[in-house]
Amino acid sequence: MALVDMKRPKPAKKSTKGPEAAPISGNYEERPYSMRFTLEAPELEALGLKPSDFAGMEPITATVVLDPINIRDIESKAADEWSRNSNKAVEFQVMKIDLGAMTKKTPGKFDSVNKQKKKGPEE
Repeated sequence: MALVDMKRPKPAKKSTKGPEAAPISGNYEERPYSMRFTLEAPELEALGLKPSDFAGMEPITATVVLDPINIRDIESKAADEWSRNSNKAVEFQVMKIDLGAMTKKTPGKFDSVNKQKKKGPEE
């Protein structure tokens, strides 16, 4: 399967006209927390890495073996209509991981200017 960008699209704005206008929810995340995972000390040790190895790193393409451990596919009825996609999710357990080639970010054109702004002119 090809790599698929998991960035979520912005929700469509609802009409603000009329008596039933609802405020637009402010909890949109283009890359939600549920799509993250954490490598803690035992996992970093197994990979032979330290947290500092990831500082200033380019995004990587990793190979991960996942085991689906929890599958939810629930539809519920509310006000005489079926609410589709109300609770559909799959939870995975990471079984194995290969982080591939890890490379440092190449310095950008304005990196020295950004560092100077952070430090200030006297430092």
